[in-house]
Amino acid sequence: MIMKKRTFTKEEKLKIIKEASEQGINNTLEKYGIYRASYYDWKKKLEEMGEEGFHHGMTPKL
Repeated sequence: MIMKKRTFTKEEKLKIIKEASEQGINNTLEKYGIYRASYYDWKKKLEEMGEEGFHHGMTPKL
C-alpha cells in the first residue's frame, strides 16, 4: 500500500515540534505518521533559521 504524501503547514510543523517536546517524540511521530528524519529536519530548520526556515525550499546558510 502506498501512502499519499502529506504536506504540513508551518503552523502544523510548529505544533508537532512543540507537542513532541512535551509528550515524547515517538508517540507524537506515530500519532501524525511522520518519519523521524522529517521531524529532525524540521527541528533543525527551526533552530537554525527560526520560523522562516519553513518556507518552501529554504535551506540553512552554510
